[in-house]
Amino acid sequence: MNGYSDAILKRVSATLEEFDYDSLERVVDLILRADRIFVVGRGRSDLVAKSFAYRLLDLGIRGFVVGESITPSTTKNDCLIAISGSGETVFTLNAARLAKQVSAQLVVFTSYPDSPLGKLSDLVVRIKGRRKGSPEDPDYMARQITGAHEPFDTSGIVFEVSTMIVLESGILELYDRISRE
Repeated sequence: MNGYSDAILKRVSATLEEFDYDSLERVVDLILRADRIFVVGRGRSDLVAKSFAYRLLDLGIRGFVVGESITPSTTKNDCLIAISGSGETVFTLNAARLAKQVSAQLVVFTSYPDSPLGKLSDLVVRIKGRRKGSPEDPDYMARQITGAHEPFDTSGIVFEVSTMIVLESGILELYDRISRE
């Protein structure tokens, strides 16, 4: 079993070594300027997004998860952080389109900056590691309903774990900046 952990850790380490931390600085700047932060994702990306929203709340930053029953409407003074390895997940893409309609800032964490989600964004944060699944079925919800799950592949794990680490680094930077004020 240790071999699996080692393989995942090596891929995550390689992904983080190539990460552009300047893009994370820009995310932190956007978060500090926004009135509220909204997060969205589907599947494991949703879990990463929710974790980040809770960490924002720990800092006293108003964070909300898109799709929850108590989530308010987004305005032009808000920022939506969308997480999608493929950049094609329908729910996440629709949330991003709606956020752009009200002129909210859109930050996208994806492995594919040229994806439909990446092209909509004000800031793309590229996290390598995710490989696209079947081009006929890029949507998480469709796979869940039809039972057409992807075969086991660690590429999703590498994307989500790397994204979680990057976002936690952003939380620590936010904490430092807020503490200095």
